[in-house]
Amino acid sequence: LPQLADIFETDVYGFDYSGQFPVMATPLVQSLKRAYTPTYVLYMSIFVIVLLGYSIGTTAVIDLAASHPEGVVGVVLVAPFTSGLRLLGNQPKKEKTPFFDRFNSCDKVSKINVPVLICHGARDTVIPSEHSVELHDKLKKPVTPLIVHGADHQSILNGAYPQTFCRIHRLVIT
Repeated sequence: LPQLADIFETDVYGFDYSGQFPVMATPLVQSLKRAYTPTYVLYMSIFVIVLLGYSIGTTAVIDLAASHPEGVVGVVLVAPFTSGLRLLGNQPKKEKTPFFDRFNSCDKVSKINVPVLICHGARDTVIPSEHSVELHDKLKKPVTPLIVHGADHQSILNGAYPQTFCRIHRLVIT
């Protein structure tokens, strides 16, 4: 996170979320709002807020953004996937998501009402870029996606491909 703060010349606030596993008692969206709300209250009059999620963290960001929190002006999803079961079954285009899929971004992403930038490495073998294409097609306010040729799951956001940071920065400053 400190590197992202330096690159974007912004303050960066990181949060994790509970309730992602069935044994947890706290529903996912409620725990996300509890993590987000104090930050919003503290900084709402000073900063614009852009949510950024990477890999499995994109599910948390999509859940939060789909609940329309105040102050969010944009969303960045880096190497997102359509759903956990679609990823495991290598079926990003599967029509229906089983109700028990705890990582169901595909059915939630259309509820986001701010601009969304999706970045993905074309050589990503952990989460194939077809997942990003599927999610992008469902967005209300899509930003032209960035598919980085040569980048994989790790290198898309580790600084090896500066165009990723340039595109994210462009969304942040607009």
